[in-house]
Amino acid sequence: MRKKYSELDHYDKYIEGNTVKKQEKVWEPQHWEEEERRRQRSKRHAWQREIEQERKRSRAFSFIQAGLLLGAVGGLLLCTKNYLEIKSDINKNNRTAAALEQQYQELAEQNDARETEIESSIDYDAIREYAMNNLGMSYPKKSQVLAYDGVESEYVRQNAEIPKE
Repeated sequence: MRKKYSELDHYDKYIEGNTVKKQEKVWEPQHWEEEERRRQRSKRHAWQREIEQERKRSRAFSFIQAGLLLGAVGGLLLCTKNYLEIKSDINKNNRTAAALEQQYQELAEQNDARETEIESSIDYDAIREYAMNNLGMSYPKKSQVLAYDGVESEYVRQNAEIPKE
């Protein structure tokens, strides 16, 4: 039985001549529709493959992001811990310094009080009387006092003899 031309699907038809030329495809409307559906399916499959690849990439990227975020949070927590420790040490040192300063003030007051007490307990008249009567000391006369120009300081180191005049 011979098939109709429309039932031949898309068999190629040769154009006769002295050389063999390219095949021409004969398309009927149903073949165009099938081809269009096939193209759309392949586009859809390609699109779905691309979406799946993008999902895989986005998952990998989100793991990278999560790792970076976790690292940043860990670093932030470490910095916060160090900051709080340093702040605590500073506060502790400030309290210690305040306590030592208070102790210094108390000791300075005690020292001043004792110095005043010692100064007030000294009887300079009794010392002068004892020195003059028992030790034979007397006040120097003006001729015995020699002026000496030297360096102003708290103490004098004698490197040479004091001049007579």
